[in-house]
Amino acid sequence: MQAAQESVTYVFCDVNGLHETNSKFGHEAGDRMLIALASELAKSFGQDMSFRFGGDDFLAIALDERLDKVQAKRYFLT
Repeated sequence: MQAAQESVTYVFCDVNGLHETNSKFGHEAGDRMLIALASELAKSFGQDMSFRFGGDDFLAIALDERLDKVQAKRYFLT
């Protein structure tokens, strides 16, 4: 965070439907959901700025990026 000159933006993500997917299709399907989200976050925010911090919760961090650019990155998640 010390590398930021102007701003730090945090994007919190929660995987909707993970429990239902695990119940209906098995944990391998749920794992694929988690891996897909982690992959997309890493592509958009960088692997060193994308984190899974529990269950189906993820965090991505953007340093010194305009808010509209960060918002455009997160739209793939909705």
